[in-house]
Amino acid sequence: VMPTIAARLKSERKRLAFTQAEMAEHCGISREVWCRYEQGRGLPGSEVLQLFLKAGGDVHFVLSGESPAEETLLIERFRACPRVLQDAILRALKTEH
Repeated sequence: VMPTIAARLKSERKRLAFTQAEMAEHCGISREVWCRYEQGRGLPGSEVLQLFLKAGGDVHFVLSGESPAEETLLIERFRACPRVLQDAILRALKTEH
């Protein structure tokens, strides 16, 4: 059974280590409204989703349920690398095989 948008909003909030109140503040809404979203008693509009994205939320995952774990892990590890290693990785990816 595929998780609902509500469940994915909650999982993204937890992944980002925000309380409901903190996420609501980031999204310009009350904690009560955010709670309704997580309970499936309403859907966030585009303005809320834009602010959710700016707070680090994965809007594509929330809406579609699709989040290739390998790609997410790759991006997180790439971002954590020193710049010199990032440059080497990018050079390697540009190489024709």
